[in-house]
Amino acid sequence: MGHRRHVHSGTVCKGTAGSSCGGAEPAGSGTGVRAGPQDGAEDAGVSSAAWVSAADRRPKLGPWQAAIDAILEEDKSRPRRQRHSAKRIWERLREEHGYAGGYTIVKDYVRESKIGAREMFVPLSHAPGEAQADFGEALVVVAGVECEAHYLAFDLPHSDDCFVVAFPAETTEAFLEGHVRAFTYFGGIPTRILYDNTTLAVARILGDGQRQKTRAFSELQSHYLFAEKFGRPAKGNDKGKVEGLVGYARRNFMVPIPRAASWEELNVHLQAACLKRRQRHLRGHRETIAERFERDRAALLPLPAAPYEACEKITTRVTSLSIQRLLRAYRVRTPAGAGEGLCASVGDRLRKRSHRPAFTPPLTDLRTQKWSDLISGVFANWMTSADRKYLYAATSGSEPKLLRIRFADHHLETITSLKDFRRVMDPITGGTEFSVAPDGSPIFTRDIGSQEVYALKLRWR
Repeated sequence: MGHRRHVHSGTVCKGTAGSSCGGAEPAGSGTGVRAGPQDGAEDAGVSSAAWVSAADRRPKLGPWQAAIDAILEEDKSRPRRQRHSAKRIWERLREEHGYAGGYTIVKDYVRESKIGAREMFVPLSHAPGEAQADFGEALVVVAGVECEAHYLAFDLPHSDDCFVVAFPAETTEAFLEGHVRAFTYFGGIPTRILYDNTTLAVARILGDGQRQKTRAFSELQSHYLFAEKFGRPAKGNDKGKVEGLVGYARRNFMVPIPRAASWEELNVHLQAACLKRRQRHLRGHRETIAERFERDRAALLPLPAAPYEACEKITTRVTSLSIQRLLRAYRVRTPAGAGEGLCASVGDRLRKRSHRPAFTPPLTDLRTQKWSDLISGVFANWMTSADRKYLYAATSGSEPKLLRIRFADHHLETITSLKDFRRVMDPITGGTEFSVAPDGSPIFTRDIGSQEVYALKLRWR
């Protein structure tokens, strides 16, 4: 039996002769009128039929359709509560355009126009081995302190298996480390991962819609060889699976608010929750998540021999005094060149047991190429004075202090105690945020809402 097509309000349907498009015809559409093929468009053995346009069905409304379309188009950029109703459009046609027709024909046209422009959604099928990733936030208590955790959630849409890992901040290092842990948990690498347009992975969205990826994300891809896909800007439904997982993890894994002695302990709790979830039967599936995950596992890429180092790598030159302050640098390696520079890894905190790493300020003799500690001890934050004669360092712990070390003879003196001093703390290192003014005065940021900056007036001994 031949096929025919019904064209109505921009919708094309195919069916056998005598069938209708979607069953009932929209109200007010009238009786369908057969239109013969044009320009020889009819294929051999297939007859064609089309419903006439709304303008042909409503000749009295035709001259005013452009005005209605213009109002509806303008409404798209207006608040939903201040958009035109069909009645208000009809009133404006009468008052501003001299329309003398009835209200019903205007109402039917407006309804069909809105239906035709409405975004439609259909269920998606996902191939095994693909993943979606996104960050979420939730309150947690770590080491007795209530704080906001930024957790990276991975979802495998085919099996609905998941992995969730939490960090103190949504940083590049956390983003990279989250991938490393997720791949280890799944036992392989997803063939393709869908993201939103996070600045951790996307440096720029180019004019043609292409993404310029960040250096760190490109390195991660080069190490694990997975493909990436980015959703449309401001369209969360592009990655609905992981969006749902972010909320599910918050409601089920972190209610009541979890309490842990460390971030590692918190992540042990989250991983146990992910493993327990594998035994569930989700609605519409006869198999458990674990059973369906076996198909995902078979499609995953193999893990490389060594995991990616989830840290930012910086290469720079030393100063004239052979000292270089690297922001949040926790590990220093001797450079390959003879005193030409040094290489440090930023972000080792994610691989250490303690999430409050510290750094011992190093000195190097460029002639002998040997490193030595400027002073024994560890410091969460430090910087040099403007005249390059002193190093200022802030200690952490129960008795925090601000110290000053003289480069000439390594003389150490305590400037002031920081205990009970309300100051802004570094969210990653837990150290004191401070800088040094040109006159040598230390500058702190007061821990208040206005983030007012002021200088401590101290008398030197």
